[in-house]
Amino acid sequence: MAAVYTYENEGLKRAPIAPRKFPAPEGGLLSTASDLARFHLMMLNKGTLNGQRVLSAAAVEAMTTTQTGAIPAGFAPGVGHGFGFEVVRETLGTYRYSSIGSYVKGGAYRTYGWVDPAKDLVGIILMQRTNGGGDVADEINSFMAMAAAAIEK
Repeated sequence: MAAVYTYENEGLKRAPIAPRKFPAPEGGLLSTASDLARFHLMMLNKGTLNGQRVLSAAAVEAMTTTQTGAIPAGFAPGVGHGFGFEVVRETLGTYRYSSIGSYVKGGAYRTYGWVDPAKDLVGIILMQRTNGGGDVADEINSFMAMAAAAIEK
């Protein structure tokens, strides 16, 4: 398991957090960047990965379609929530260079995964850092800006 770090005045320092060795209902997913990328690719492909159906297309659509209507939801303006993902629903939500209809899932320690179907783009960030903004951290915004710039024509 990756170590977790915290940022203090003198720089990064290993955080005194004992990693869980068991899943918890509120979180506790243990995975790798490559497996998370495969999961997000499966979501981008409407439930299939390498020709194998994992989830029904209807399940993926429900998970990635705003279920909260115009109610303010999520960590940024212009987004709503599907079943498991925050979904960009209007222009305000595109502040990270994501298209309307993109969906994201942030987690503890600055972990972040997103899918932008309009750009055929999947991204995974696993920073393992305890403080400084969570899934709205500046580093995540910078990474997404670089990813968007890399695919611009």
